[in-house]
Amino acid sequence: MSNFFTLNIARRAMQTSTQALEVTSHNVANASTRGFSRQRAEIQSTRPHMTPAFNMPGGAGQIGTGVEVAAITRARSEMLDLQVRGQNSALGYWQSKGEALDYLSGVFMEPSDNGLNTAMEAFWASWNEVAKNPSSEAARTSLLESANSLCSSFQSLSTQTTNLLEDVNHQTELKVAEINDIAENIASLNAEIVSARGAGYQPNDLMDKRDLLLDDLSRLADVGVHQQDSGSVYVSLGGKVLVQDTKVMAMETQEVNGKVVAAWERDGSQVNTSQGELAGLADLHDFIKDDVLGGLNELARGLADAVNDLHTDPSGYDLNGNPGGEFFTIPTEASGQEAAYIQLATGLQDNPEAVVAAGSEGTNEIALAMAELRNATPMSGGLTSFHNFFSGLVTDLGFEAKTSENMAVNHQIMQEHSEARRQAETGVSIDEEVTYMIQFQHTYQAAAQVISTTDSLLNTLINEMGRR
Repeated sequence: MSNFFTLNIARRAMQTSTQALEVTSHNVANASTRGFSRQRAEIQSTRPHMTPAFNMPGGAGQIGTGVEVAAITRARSEMLDLQVRGQNSALGYWQSKGEALDYLSGVFMEPSDNGLNTAMEAFWASWNEVAKNPSSEAARTSLLESANSLCSSFQSLSTQTTNLLEDVNHQTELKVAEINDIAENIASLNAEIVSARGAGYQPNDLMDKRDLLLDDLSRLADVGVHQQDSGSVYVSLGGKVLVQDTKVMAMETQEVNGKVVAAWERDGSQVNTSQGELAGLADLHDFIKDDVLGGLNELARGLADAVNDLHTDPSGYDLNGNPGGEFFTIPTEASGQEAAYIQLATGLQDNPEAVVAAGSEGTNEIALAMAELRNATPMSGGLTSFHNFFSGLVTDLGFEAKTSENMAVNHQIMQEHSEARRQAETGVSIDEEVTYMIQFQHTYQAAAQVISTTDSLLNTLINEMGRR
């Protein structure tokens, strides 16, 4: 072999070291980039000189021709991705519930000096004062004020709970739009990645961007990710296709009985997902509507019916000897919204004399019966009192909020643990990269020295030939 062959080997060594340094520099530059996977220049020896054949010259055997970068790979583990995304989905589910329920617990303010429980206590206490002195206008006026305050408490809780339901609906619409947007970006990256791989390139940075989008998507819903031989990914959600190559099966929102739900555009069927923020919002809406607001409406209806039954008792009469009418009114069309529409009857507004306190056997039988409603058990089929019913509602709300908070904390810890394991696999270590930089630098310098030495040899050879 000639010295020119040696020069070519050294040239390849310098080119390979330069390319490896470029990869290392790229790693260092992206050490803090979210979603970046550490890359490596896979270095291998080039094909040796002289392919075995019958007419090959004799000698020691095949001679090495140097080195090259065979591929630039990225450190990535599908198993770790699967674990992280599973924790993302669970965390998204519990966090979406926990934050809203924590807010709602604050709205109900129990125990509190200004909560509904306090307003009910004041209402029963006012009836007790009327029973002590049925002819007292001051006691009757105080009763009407406490009744109005009780109605306001019901209405305020109903309004804030309904507003939260509307916010949950709005958040659902935003999450569906976000899922569609992420799906479109994944499909676009699929096209770029397939094109790059078809041209013989390894599109590591594009694949990192796609994996980051898949991480974000897993926070919104429990998705399945299936790698294709072409380089694209197939993404499923709730057992149906969301992304297939460059096609996106978009989602839409529908309103069903006041609840905004995610549905597939292609057939209108509802999206079936059990984890992620989308599922958390759906379950949150059901709990707030059925358990919280439903319980509040049931309490308002039960209390109004019990009070009205006594206030319209045929034996009762007001301060002027007139029979009584309804104490509270709830419009017929307000079924399912009782807490929002309960109010003091129009005939009682600014008319304390119209309060029915007396009965056929004396002057305060109705007022006493009203005060005794505090300890009666008209709720839940005659099993519990108004106060215990509301306390149970608040307890269930607090339990659900605490459960969501605890589960969110637990899954946050597990998610961080899974992410730390993945970072150990894919993350960039500056110290490690500096070691590689020194190694490639020395390789480059040594190859340069080979060229310098070979140049000296060639110079000597040429000069010697020139003298002859």
